[in-house]
Amino acid sequence: MLEFSKNQKARYQILRHLIIGGSGVCFNYTATLFFVTYLALNIFLAVTIIHTLLIIYIFFMQKNFTFLSEGRKSPLFIRFIIFSLAYYLIDFSATTYLINSLNLDLWLAKIILLTAITPLSFVIQRTHIFNAK
Repeated sequence: MLEFSKNQKARYQILRHLIIGGSGVCFNYTATLFFVTYLALNIFLAVTIIHTLLIIYIFFMQKNFTFLSEGRKSPLFIRFIIFSLAYYLIDFSATTYLINSLNLDLWLAKIILLTAITPLSFVIQRTHIFNAK
């Protein structure tokens, strides 16, 4: 497990991870509003476009800013895509459950999930995707 109290590098990595993730969340909400409200795109098409752009943006930012990984891009990107698909399925399933079964508001469900998934996302990306030490 990561020793955050003793590992200065890990503390900086999690801070950068939160900055990149936060910028992704802001882009996601803003772009969804723009695509659906102003361009009148179907929500599925809007979400597909947004997630495609976010996968590319977040991969390059996590690789080059958060973890400063020197690994070859191809294997890292493939692992990142697999992780992103799993993350999407978990996020979608859990959001649907929280809204439909517990009658939570979308924004509250997303806050709960972000709080739960963000630390897991950091650990998986650090240890299994970018192999950052």
